[in-house]
Amino acid sequence: MSEEKEVEILESNVRELLKTRQGKQVIWEILSYCDVYSSIPGKFEAGKRNVGLDIIQLLDDADPTLYAKLLLEKKEND
Repeated sequence: MSEEKEVEILESNVRELLKTRQGKQVIWEILSYCDVYSSIPGKFEAGKRNVGLDIIQLLDDADPTLYAKLLLEKKEND
């Protein structure tokens, strides 16, 4: 399978995952652990942050509105 096809499948899977409440909760928990919005005092924290940024980029690649929708829903539910 080509890399392009693999990326297409991954992005499709991300879109499907975020159609469910459970999928949104899992992604939010992972992003919360990654401390994307915190300062970066050490290498470990920077690594966690980079993983979070990669996940946000994946969401954006799958659909530029996914992360914004995730943030809005989280704010409304808190």
